[in-house]
Amino acid sequence: MLQDYTNRSDQYLLLRDRNHCFQPMDRPTIALWWIPTGHIPTPEEGKIHLAMLMKNGPPAEAFDFHRSFDPPESAQSA
Repeated sequence: MLQDYTNRSDQYLLLRDRNHCFQPMDRPTIALWWIPTGHIPTPEEGKIHLAMLMKNGPPAEAFDFHRSFDPPESAQSA
């Protein structure tokens, strides 16, 4: 699970200390979303989902590490 990877690995240290290297942003910089199995998302899809998150907060279609949603049927592994 992505949350386990980011919270229980060396990646966590990078995320935890990011404010030492980068200026904090007052808006979302990362958008997560469930994708159907086998689909490869495009950068344009990422931009769309980030815009959704910035405009509406975390809906089920675009969320962040603070709030996640269960995957829809189309994104669950068979």
